[in-house]
Amino acid sequence: MGVALALTMTLSAIPLSPRAVAASDSGNETFTNPVMYADVPDVDVIRVDDAYYMVSTTMHLSPGCPVMKSTDLVNWETVSYTYDILDDGDKFALRNGESDYGNGSWAASIRHYNGKYYVSFASLSTGKTYIFSTTDVENGTWHRSEFNGYLHDVSLLTTQDDGMYVVYGSGTARCRPVYEDENGDITLGDEVTLIEYTGLDNDGNPVNGPVSYISEGIHAYEIGDYYYLFMIQWPTGGRRQEVCWRASSLDGPWESRKVFDSGLEFDGQMDNAGVAQGGIVQAADGSWYAMLFQDHSSVGRIPVLVPVTWEDGWPVFGDENGQAPVEMDLPGTYTGEKDIVVSDEFYNGQPHSFAADNSSVSTAADTAPQNAAAVEAQPTADQEAERMELIVNGSFEDGTENWATQQTATLTPVDEDGNTVLLVSDRTNTTSGPKQVLTGQLSQGQKVQVSAKVKYNDGPASKTFNFCIQCGDWRGIDVVGSVTAQKGQW
Repeated sequence: MGVALALTMTLSAIPLSPRAVAASDSGNETFTNPVMYADVPDVDVIRVDDAYYMVSTTMHLSPGCPVMKSTDLVNWETVSYTYDILDDGDKFALRNGESDYGNGSWAASIRHYNGKYYVSFASLSTGKTYIFSTTDVENGTWHRSEFNGYLHDVSLLTTQDDGMYVVYGSGTARCRPVYEDENGDITLGDEVTLIEYTGLDNDGNPVNGPVSYISEGIHAYEIGDYYYLFMIQWPTGGRRQEVCWRASSLDGPWESRKVFDSGLEFDGQMDNAGVAQGGIVQAADGSWYAMLFQDHSSVGRIPVLVPVTWEDGWPVFGDENGQAPVEMDLPGTYTGEKDIVVSDEFYNGQPHSFAADNSSVSTAADTAPQNAAAVEAQPTADQEAERMELIVNGSFEDGTENWATQQTATLTPVDEDGNTVLLVSDRTNTTSGPKQVLTGQLSQGQKVQVSAKVKYNDGPASKTFNFCIQCGDWRGIDVVGSVTAQKGQW
């Protein structure tokens, strides 16, 4: 069971065949920069085994903070979303003349640490910072932790011995330790200032004081003997540049360099807008790359891939001339052309597998309001002229026996007017609620009848609830019953 918005977001993510934003793969084991001529701003990339995963700024869009996957750093496809709904206030819902365009989630960071994936970002809309976690980045459920306070361009920093941190700031660099309990809930420790002033002059020297431009977009790493902070700045009279700070201890002392100051040749002409802001990633063969962006006006911030080498513990960006190359060999393993954008034509003509397995996976956690819902479900199947009741304990007389939770929710049998109903509370997602596994009891072509009663006590005056059946991951969710309920009424 879930509200109608969960249906909308699920269908919008179904991968179909028409191509909309192709990668720049040339088809001969080379590619041309930019990686994609599309707005994929403020990117951050990691590699886990043979797969690269990338996140980006998606601002007001929902579902938000998509996770993209590639095997070669060029051909990318969207494999999951970190959240369905970031906030359900008027701005995000476009109610009462409000909107949130240009705000929402900014500058996401992704890391893989101790067998889990973590994504962090902050939102000016809510004034909060978020960390999501999952053990399955492509099909898993994301666990949400949120913190009051906007931590600008927050980056996750994972270390060998000292755990995990968030590093953030604009014109400065600060950090807070990350603590995670056995339930996956995350808290942040006290703030520590790493670097008071992060701005460099055009020669790459620390300014050691306030400047008229900002350095931001931190990407933090522990590599070898050093901690590295990569940042973007746009000095007066210059263009966007990539700068780097390093130290052998988070306590300092910190050294700095300007590591990249380049435009990009595009369609045969040099575009001198600076290529900067992003992170670095090591390929399986040991080579290093930086995924940065270049601002292309109304098109947006387009991703640019740049080779990285190392000298005396400092990263060196660019080709032999220190510039963003127009053409490069395709890194990694080519597994075919991919696309981050797919058609929203929901039907692609392919047969739908109605019921094949019991893997029940939904998308992300969100801030849907808590609801008290009571459900009676007695679906039947017309199979060989026999009617068979599939839902067990649909009247909840045996409590929650045979019932489980979809996403995070609390199921409590309660008495109402002499009938046992199921109170569903502490919901964290539009798809949060009770479920039963019917694997092996359904086959394609069967007729199924479903019935349910629902009442909710918190939220707007009316709300739509769906009765869904799911085969496989989120792409196999079908709504088999729907009702618009009035608050406080069955």
